[in-house]
Amino acid sequence: MIKKFLLLFLFFTANFYGFSLNEMTAKIDVDRANRLFKKGNYEDAITLYERALSKITNSTQIYYNMGTTMVSIGETDTAIQLFDMAKNNFNDKTSKSIKNSVYYNSGIAKIENEDYQGAINEFIESLVNNPKDENSKRALEYAKKKLEEQKNNSGSKSQNSPDEQEGESDNNEGSNNSDNNQNDNKENNNSDNSNENDKNESEENSKSDIDRLLESLRQFRKDKNNEEQYYGGGRIDKDW
Repeated sequence: MIKKFLLLFLFFTANFYGFSLNEMTAKIDVDRANRLFKKGNYEDAITLYERALSKITNSTQIYYNMGTTMVSIGETDTAIQLFDMAKNNFNDKTSKSIKNSVYYNSGIAKIENEDYQGAINEFIESLVNNPKDENSKRALEYAKKKLEEQKNNSGSKSQNSPDEQEGESDNNEGSNNSDNNQNDNKENNNSDNSNENDKNESEENSKSDIDRLLESLRQFRKDKNNEEQYYGGGRIDKDW
């Protein structure tokens, strides 16, 4: 009898506020999931988000919140798919603030996947919806820098292959040049070591940058007392 009364109460309350019963119970699931997220209980939060999605399949809020949770546990491929679903469910009522957060966090997930061009596209869309977002501006510049480094590294590998083959041919020349070759090799080794040190230093600096960015992201999201997302907006409590 009590259970029946509770269901009737929920039903009439939902109708009074213009919600369906599914929407009302889905909102309860999302609220609980958000609290679990703040406590760092990501697996149970995901279960509740999934249950909410079974009741409401077109909620930008649920896809977004579940996506940020997936990023927190390192499931970036799944997170990107969820952010795409959030975008697919944008409508006339979706605020620019929500769109900004969805695109931004999708860009962060793509940075983790080293899809820097994809991240650039996301940050541009984020800035379209909030041109004053300094965090998106910084993230955009960072992604551009990493994309350039990625292209340079790819080009260097392609150029090194013929050079290595030529070097092998040179090493097979007559023994009369052995002394000169040894001297040349010493000079080349010194030069290579210098270049390698410069390269390692550059890579270490870049690694430190990305580590700081991503570690801050993960640490900030684990902070139980902070309701804001790192760089992006907070968790969406309602979008219907």
